[in-house]
Amino acid sequence: MPQETLGSTEEGRLAASKPRAKPSRNRKPSTPAAQPAAGKRRTRSLSSARRCLSQDDFRNLITISSASIACFDFSPPIPCSLESSGFVASLFETPSRCLESSLTFALSCGHATVDDVIGLPLSSLLPRNLGYGDAFRRWHESRLTGQGFEASVKTAQGDQVTLQAVCYGRFEEDHLTRLWLVFRDVTPQARAVLALSQAELHYRSLVERPGLLLVRIRPDGSYDYMSKSTEELLGVTLEDVSANPAAIRNLAHPDDLDKVRQILDARVARHPAVIETEHRLRLKSGDYHWFIVRQYPKLATSGEVEYYDLLAFDVQKQREMEFKLAQYSKSALVGQLSAGVAHDLNNHLTAIRCQLEIAHSLTLDNSPAQDALRAVQRAVEDCHQMGQQLLTVGRGGSPKPASVKVPDLVAATLTLARYVIPPRITVRSHLGDPQSCIWGDPVQLQQVIMNLLLNARDAIVDRGDITVSVSRVSARGGTDSLTAGRFSAFVCIAVRDTGSGIPNDALGHIFSPFFSTKRDRGGNGLGLSMVKTIVEAQHGFISFSNEPTGGATFSVCLPLLTDAGEPLPKPASGHCTDARRSSIVVAEDADDIRHALVSCLAALGHVVTAVASGRDLAKHLLSCVPPPDLLILDEHLPDQIASESLPDIRRLQPSAKILIVSGEPTRLAEIGRSIPAIATLPKPFTLPELVLTVSRLLPRCGSEHAAKGRVLGVKGQEA
Repeated sequence: MPQETLGSTEEGRLAASKPRAKPSRNRKPSTPAAQPAAGKRRTRSLSSARRCLSQDDFRNLITISSASIACFDFSPPIPCSLESSGFVASLFETPSRCLESSLTFALSCGHATVDDVIGLPLSSLLPRNLGYGDAFRRWHESRLTGQGFEASVKTAQGDQVTLQAVCYGRFEEDHLTRLWLVFRDVTPQARAVLALSQAELHYRSLVERPGLLLVRIRPDGSYDYMSKSTEELLGVTLEDVSANPAAIRNLAHPDDLDKVRQILDARVARHPAVIETEHRLRLKSGDYHWFIVRQYPKLATSGEVEYYDLLAFDVQKQREMEFKLAQYSKSALVGQLSAGVAHDLNNHLTAIRCQLEIAHSLTLDNSPAQDALRAVQRAVEDCHQMGQQLLTVGRGGSPKPASVKVPDLVAATLTLARYVIPPRITVRSHLGDPQSCIWGDPVQLQQVIMNLLLNARDAIVDRGDITVSVSRVSARGGTDSLTAGRFSAFVCIAVRDTGSGIPNDALGHIFSPFFSTKRDRGGNGLGLSMVKTIVEAQHGFISFSNEPTGGATFSVCLPLLTDAGEPLPKPASGHCTDARRSSIVVAEDADDIRHALVSCLAALGHVVTAVASGRDLAKHLLSCVPPPDLLILDEHLPDQIASESLPDIRRLQPSAKILIVSGEPTRLAEIGRSIPAIATLPKPFTLPELVLTVSRLLPRCGSEHAAKGRVLGVKGQEA
């Protein structure tokens, strides 16, 4: 017997108005159309109601309905046993015609009247490309029942709408012969539900995002709500704080309890204003983080405070960034000051070096004054190294690697450190093989050892010991296998103290920039970070460990230099042996350096003219005859930057060689890269270095004016 699947009283009434097919004696019940007994009774009652309405009355009811209603007849019938894709394709490909339609349906299909759609096929009224194919697929997947579902389709005008769809089918022997469609436009409702869902997701993303804590508290101290991120970050649950209301208060840093009391007092007093503080809270990990905490009151209609929302924002990263920016600003300022100090220091050292060379040449070899002069020379070298350190710290000056005997370097550093290590701490050393050499920058390596000594000093609160040892070790694996694989042996410098050791929570951050366990004692967290950077730049590695008996050991391992080699050859001392009376102009504002240069160059037989400013230099170059062979220019004159004035100088004296001197090696390196034809000489320089540079620039020098016994105090003229 044919069956019609109906889903509601209204639609059932409409569908029942159509004539029922004659029963077939041999027809078996079809599986897709099988319905409960209650559904069959409802169908029979609707069919009885249908017989009470005339054809015109039924059509009028459909026409005036606010829903989109349509009925389609299929010939031949469509098999229900097809797969979803095949069934949907058959709906659009099988010949069909519209038997009934509401005006709403006709209008939605782009037609003006109901009569315009009667007789049209389903494929033309409900095109598959507008999304109706997916709607019919969902109906087939619901076993062709009258269960409602939502479908997203496009109208004839191209607008996207959401429909509440109900499909009823007439089935004969597992074949669909007639289809009733009831569509209702629920786009506004669907959009409202979507907006509500998105608002909920947005709200959850706000209150449950990492780093944001949200707690709702009653004025009596009871807790109503705690966000998931709060539980995960602090390690307490709503049940914990309900059982112990002071659980969150106990997480505050002991130094910030006064700020926490401000919030508590405002809550107890039912204060209606927003309260904001900034304090630290202990996280689940045990670390303290800074939070901005705001307490917002929610007022009832009576004006009384109903509850408080406590919002806390994790600002630990912002705090660290602010601290880093402050440190960078300080570093930039220190860099500028260091570069200036180093420049002035090198100017003075140049003058001292030149005068020392003159004094040395005027003193007999067996004179007791030679020892004093050599002591002064060593002091000048130490001052020069200090200037290089200032440039390295201030402007990242390039390191100068050389063969370094580690035991000697450690011994020299310990001598310096005795002034900063108090007598209550005993320093012991085991320097090992005195020939243990490495290739590196001695100034930077001394910084490494000094930093480790100072850290060991700070770790000892009362009396204690610091032991420094030097040993040779073979390459080893583990965490240092990458470095160890490139070198067969290392020189290891170990600094051990008997202090308190490294806290467990600091083990993973000990080399991180700006991390310090001595923040309250002025630590800036840059020492060990700088040590690690220097060591790795010299192909070494650094490790640390806590000693079982107390204290910590830091070990620096650097590749062993298997052949220490001979010291680098020094420039030959003495005077140019191939000189002629060349004309040289010296532009230097420092009086001592200018006089020393004039004395030295004049003693070599050159005609020397000295000026102290850029203006005097330009005036002299404009009128000098014959033209000078060499210009020795200080980079920074009071009224001129030599490298920037080169075009003007070239126009005045195009054939003269130019030598620029400066106490800033990095600046000279920049000049050398940008103007390769210009020679440079860093301050402080020795007289042999000056002589060697001048002889390279003036290769036609003769020897008749270079007698070794010539009096070096002869001065040239000054313009």
